[in-house]
Amino acid sequence: MVLMHSGKDAGLSGAFGVGGSGSAYGGSSAIVEKNLTRITVVISVLFFLSTYVLGRAL
Repeated sequence: MVLMHSGKDAGLSGAFGVGGSGSAYGGSSAIVEKNLTRITVVISVLFFLSTYVLGRAL
C-alpha cells in the first residue's frame, strides 16, 4: 500500500525539479491520496496488532 502513494517532491529530487506536478489528475487525486493514506494506516495497525498477538502467543 505504501508503494501506491505518489511522491511529494521531497528531498534532492524535489530540489532539482525532478517529478511531475500534483495537478495532473485534477482534484480527484487528493481524494485518492487521502483514501490511500487511511487504508495504509488501517493495514499498518492491523499488522502491528497481529504481530503483537502472535508474539505473545509464542
